Amino acid sequence: MQQARAKMSRKNQIVIPKQVRKAMGFRPGDIVYFEIDGEHVSLRSRPANLTARTRGILKHLWSDADADLWLNKERDTWQQESQSKA
Repeated sequence: MQQARAKMSRKNQIVIPKQVRKAMGFRPGDIVYFEIDGEHVSLRSRPANLTARTRGILKHLWSDADADLWLNKERDTWQQESQSKA
């Protein structure tokens, strides 16, 4: 495993070290994604399929809820609102 370090400026900016840019294939104008896991942060390049990469990332929010029940209630509300406007 390789390691590199960078110093944060007074404007909270860092320069990604050359060896990291080279290893990751980062180029000027690229979007860099930060994944935060507790005290660890990973840099990632844009995945080929961002939707597939982020799928399920917030599933913990629904761990104790019934998403289908919530969605059906929400759709009922939409229908009631559209009928009351008609």
